[in-house]
Amino acid sequence: MPTFMHDGIVCGMAAFKKHCAFGFWKGKLILDKQGKCIDESMGHFGHIASIKDLPSDRQLMAYIKKAVKLNMDGVKVLGRERRKATPKWVPACLLTALRKHPKALENFRALSAGHRNEYVIWITDAKREATRLKRLGIAVSWLKDGKNMNWCYETRGR
Repeated sequence: MPTFMHDGIVCGMAAFKKHCAFGFWKGKLILDKQGKCIDESMGHFGHIASIKDLPSDRQLMAYIKKAVKLNMDGVKVLGRERRKATPKWVPACLLTALRKHPKALENFRALSAGHRNEYVIWITDAKREATRLKRLGIAVSWLKDGKNMNWCYETRGR
């Protein structure tokens, strides 16, 4: 699955046994209304079984040049922004507990979205209130020390 870059991702392709797929990273901004299959899972030109399934060389080069120009101009695609430091889905009980311990809150915000989500799921999956409160205490303790949920499984001395 080669990806082609110029000041960021321009386009990429994937090969299969009897066909391939080709798409642009910013396809919604590049292809006009006459471009085929803008939101398909098989790339922006659908299931490509022969060279005839692609636009003309001239049109394809125009798309590529437009993609490169968008990258050089720093244009972003809506929906691909990074999440905010504290996502909206953090339960109130966790936020309340973290606000009482500024260092824990700071470390929580510094975690990746995936690591924050692990804490959220662990706490909200508790069936009993007593379990939820116990997990909140453990989470705050670990976060004060800057640990992610699976800190005990990390290899030491890398």
